[in-house]
Amino acid sequence: MIFLVRHAHAESRSDWDGPDRGRPLSDKGHLQAKRLAELLISWGAGSVVSSPFLRCVQTVLPLANVLGVAVDESAALAEGAGGEEAARLIAVGSAGTVICSHGDVLHDVVGRLAAGGAPVDTGTPFEKGAVLWLERDGTSVIRAGYEAPPN
Repeated sequence: MIFLVRHAHAESRSDWDGPDRGRPLSDKGHLQAKRLAELLISWGAGSVVSSPFLRCVQTVLPLANVLGVAVDESAALAEGAGGEEAARLIAVGSAGTVICSHGDVLHDVVGRLAAGGAPVDTGTPFEKGAVLWLERDGTSVIRAGYEAPPN
């Protein structure tokens, strides 16, 4: 399986005065990140790829630490990057790959997957901290499921 994760709850854009790339998780987001790590480990997570934005990296860092792996940052997952390159990462990613990105990218990816015949719901809400798991046969998605964010 491949796991698509929307970053956990972050500090409010209106309360943050620095560059958006550096906007961190909120206290709620840090708790979600710890719970996501537990969930993803139980599902067989093995590697981690993330948007370079701080809130995404912080979302998957507890998982990476437990797995003893580095967070592989990819500009293809950054907010505003679109879903073409992210969809390619899904197609070539090894089983157990966790991909953390932003709502806009993830919605684009799901649309691309659906257009290619994958059984995904284009109405997936991608709440902050949610996971969409994708089961593949080769590079084709044959099954998908949505896990609401841990609270």
